[in-house]
Amino acid sequence: MIAFYIAKGKFTEAKKLAENIDFKPAQTIEEAVEFGKNHLGIKSYNGFEAKDINVINWINEGLVNTSNKMKGRLRMPKDIVYTDQLDKNTLAGVVTEKGQYEGWFGINKNIFANVNESIDEVLEVLKKGNWIEIENESLKGCVRLDKQSVQPLAEQFEKYQAGNLSFNEKIDFWNSLSVLRNTTSSLKYSPFNFIKQSLAIPQVKTVCENNGLVTNLENIKALTTDEQWKILKDILKLNQGVQIKFNVANKGPFATIYHEMGHIQDMTPRCLTTDKYKFDYSKYSDELKAWVDNQENMQIANRVSEYASHGPGEFIAETFARMIQGNKLPDEVVALYKKLKGPAVPGY
Repeated sequence: MIAFYIAKGKFTEAKKLAENIDFKPAQTIEEAVEFGKNHLGIKSYNGFEAKDINVINWINEGLVNTSNKMKGRLRMPKDIVYTDQLDKNTLAGVVTEKGQYEGWFGINKNIFANVNESIDEVLEVLKKGNWIEIENESLKGCVRLDKQSVQPLAEQFEKYQAGNLSFNEKIDFWNSLSVLRNTTSSLKYSPFNFIKQSLAIPQVKTVCENNGLVTNLENIKALTTDEQWKILKDILKLNQGVQIKFNVANKGPFATIYHEMGHIQDMTPRCLTTDKYKFDYSKYSDELKAWVDNQENMQIANRVSEYASHGPGEFIAETFARMIQGNKLPDEVVALYKKLKGPAVPGY
C-alpha cells in the first residue's frame, strides 16, 4: 500500500532536512503549520482547529524526533490530516479509504478529540475482560500479568486519576493500555502463543506431561482454536502461578509516529500480518507461514514487542521505532532487522 502511495507522490523521496531541528511547541495552529512547512517539508495540514494545538504539536514533535535521529535524511509525508477515517484503535497512520485524503498521513480524531474519554474506554474494555481490577479509583492490578508488567501501568494510572498527566503523558498511557488490549485480543484468537510461552517454562511443561496433557507444539498447532483453548485452560488450572509477561508500559507518546514512519521508510512489499487474518493459520500466505513457523524469528521478534511477531513488516516498523527512541537492542534483533533490509538508522 505504501509503495503505491509513494508512486502517486504522497510521500517525499528520501531527502536531506536539517541534521538537527530544534522543536518548540507552537502557540497557534498557524505557527505549527508554518513550522511543519519550513522545517519538515510538509505541504499541507488539514482539519486542525485552534483547540487542536496539542495534537498538531504532538505530530510535529514526533516527526522532528524521527528526522533528528535519521540526521535529516528520510521520507516525510507530504500531507497531514486530522481525520476520523482511521481505525478507532490507532493514533496515526496512512489513510487507506478512497476519497480526498487517501494516502495522507492521518491523525485519529476519534481518539484525540477527547483523550480522557478514549483512555476510559480502553480501561473499561480491559476491566470487562478481567485484565485489570479497579477498586476505589485505583488500579489494583492486571490479572494474569506478572508484577513487573503491572507496576508501570499502576503508576501511570494513579497519575491519570489524580489529574497529573500532561497531554503527551496521556498519550503514553493510552499507548500502554492499547498494547495490553491488543495483546489480550491476540490471545483470544491465538491461544497457541501463550501455550508456547507457558510450555517454555520447564516446571510447567513437566507438570503438564505428568498430568497427561499434550505438550508437543507441532501437534498443538494443528488443533483448532477451541481445542487449543481447552489445553490452555488445563495448563492454567494445573499451574496456578503462571503469569504472562508483557512489556506494556512506558513506550513513550510518539511510539505510533515512529512505527508508521518506519513503514514509510521501509518501502518494501511485505505480507499481510497475522491479525489481518484474525490469527487463522490456515489462511496465512506462504510467506507469513514461513515467518511464524520460524521459532528463532518469533523469539527475536517478541524481544522487541508482541506486535513485532505479527509479520516481517511489523517487526521492521516496531524495531525502527525502538531505534528512533535510542533503545539498546539485542544483537540478534539488529541482525534480523538488517537481514530483512530494514531502513538504516544511524547508530545501529
